[in-house]
Order: sequence, then structure tokens, then C-alpha cells
Amino acid sequence: MKIRLKTIRYFVEGLIIIIAIWHYYFSSNHNANLKGRAMDQIFLFGDSITQFAFNPILHGWGAVLAHKYMSKLDVINRGYSGFNTEWCKHLLAENLRSLNESNPSTRIRIMTLFLGANDAVDPAFNQRHNVSLPRYKQNMHEMLDTVRRESPGTKVIIITPPPVNPEVYKETCKAKGKVPDRNAQHTKKYRDACIEVFMEAAETWGRDLVLVDIWHVFFGVGRTEHELKELEDLLFDGLHLGMKGNQMLGKALLGTINRSWPELNPDALPVVGGIEK
Repeated sequence: MKIRLKTIRYFVEGLIIIIAIWHYYFSSNHNANLKGRAMDQIFLFGDSITQFAFNPILHGWGAVLAHKYMSKLDVINRGYSGFNTEWCKHLLAENLRSLNESNPSTRIRIMTLFLGANDAVDPAFNQRHNVSLPRYKQNMHEMLDTVRRESPGTKVIIITPPPVNPEVYKETCKAKGKVPDRNAQHTKKYRDACIEVFMEAAETWGRDLVLVDIWHVFFGVGRTEHELKELEDLLFDGLHLGMKGNQMLGKALLGTINRSWPELNPDALPVVGGIEK
């Protein structure tokens, strides 16, 4: 009886060891197979206009990109509602490191830098969020330097701050019990400063840096003057992009990628996925 129990115990212990070895071997090979199929990323960085970019009700511009790059590139959204460049610049390096270190076999192929809407508030009504024009430009340049340092090879699309509809925004603020702190003229100064940042940085960045001027997307190339009624379908609350504005920006971004970096056109990229059986 004792011999039989001892034999059973040895058999069970041996079986446990065999199962453990098999599990380790299968898991290692399974993870190795998956590791080679992790997707590179498109990284969206900005304020609430970026945060809302995945909103399905608004047909968000980030969702447009995610749909086109499905199973080819992961679209990562890091939009921070209410943030300006002064605050965002301290978050960028950590975000880039987190993405690049999470899987060393992948990399950030494209990044959108979409900031300035909160910097552009009128300091007479909102000193907390306002960032002066010189400081705004400096912060944007610092963030571009951060990208080159933390994620070399990543291509960047700078998107200008959008126009505002002061009449609709006034009603939005009134409903929330807030003081309106934006006007069209002041906002346009930050759009112009954003373009200056692009022009100043383009010489060193070369083809890896492009600009999408959302004012030209909305009103046509070379045109910034507009009627407020033109913004009614583009901005849902006088500030954030509505359904039409999102669709127009998404289409413009895809067109810019296709023209500037045809190798990253979603139609030119292979599907990533599948598990070896």
C-alpha cells in the first residue's frame, strides 16, 4: 500500500512538472509570436479638442484616423481638457517614454501637436490659462525638441488653433455661469504664431514636420476672413469641433499624410495581426 501511494505521489509530482514546463514553453512562444505583431502608433497630443477626437457622436477626427488605420497603426489619444502649452510641455516627455518603453519593438510613426486654443484666452478675463504669444511659441518649440529627443524618427503634424464663434461661445459660457474669455481676433494671433513656429522649425525638421492650418481647412486655402454663420456647423459650442468640423479635419489629416508621407498612407501599410498556430 505504501509503495502504491509513493508511486502515485511521484506520478503526480512528475505530471505537475511536465505541465509547468509545457505552460512556460507555450506562453513564451505565444508571447514571442504576439510581440512581433504589436502595432506602431499614431500619437494625438493636445487639449480638449484632441480629447474629444474619439467622440463617436461628433464623428471625432481621431476616430476617423483610427478607422482608416485599423489593424495597421494604433491611434493613441492623449488630449488634456483645459490644458495650455505651459502645462502640456511637462507631460509630453513622460507620454512619449511610456509609449516607446511599453513595447521596444514598436515606435510612434506620426504625432499630432494640436495646442493653442487655451493659450489664446483673453488675459483680461482669464489669466490662469492665457499664455503670452512669445511664451506660446517657445513652448511649442520646446515640445518639438522633446519629440526629437525622446522619439527620434517620429513625424509631426502641427495643427493650428481653430477659430472661435464668440456669439455661440458666449451663450455656452452663460449656460455654465462662466465669463466669456475668447474672441476671434485674439485667437487668430495664436494661429499666426503657430504657423511661425512651423516655418522656423521646418528648416531643421525637413520632411518630418508638416502643418495643417485648420482655418484653411474650414474656409479654403489662403482665406481666414469669414462670417460667423460659416462656423455654425463646424463648432458645436463656439469652441470645440462639431461633426462637420471633425470630418473636415480628419479628411485633411489623411490627405496631408498621403501627400507628405505616402509610405504611411493607410492603403500602403500591411495589416498587422494574427497568431501563428
